[in-house]
Amino acid sequence: MISGDRSTEVEETVLKFTTPDVTIELQGSEEFVERQIRFFRHYLRDLETENVEPGSDARPALAEFFQVRATKTGRGAIQEALLLFGFYLQEVEGQSEFSIEQIGGCFAVVGRDLPKNLHHAVGTLKRKHGWFDEGSKRGLYRVSEQGRSLVRPVR
Repeated sequence: MISGDRSTEVEETVLKFTTPDVTIELQGSEEFVERQIRFFRHYLRDLETENVEPGSDARPALAEFFQVRATKTGRGAIQEALLLFGFYLQEVEGQSEFSIEQIGGCFAVVGRDLPKNLHHAVGTLKRKHGWFDEGSKRGLYRVSEQGRSLVRPVR
């Protein structure tokens, strides 16, 4: 620390949520915790909709959404997964933007391993492929029109 600088204390928010299947414990800035709560809402909705009758208006769970649309294996599978997760967060969950942390959480929900460098993989979709656009703040993204056009609809 440079002499004369005042140390600023950052207030941390702690949240612990437990269900029979999972425990979620979050700690960080209020903004971080709120972002994570918005992401984990889909998990809670998944629990609520597990017993919903077929043909109802319930939104599809992430795992179901992913299973129906994912087609690639090998090299292109990670890029396809990133695109589908971003699309799901925006179109199904109704979020205008999403973070890398939220994308990372999607891998666990569908039972896939995280890419070795998730930040790099997301950056590649943004810079090289143009499938993601920058969001309103640093670290937030949106699926681009080009990315949307690549998501396979369910027939």
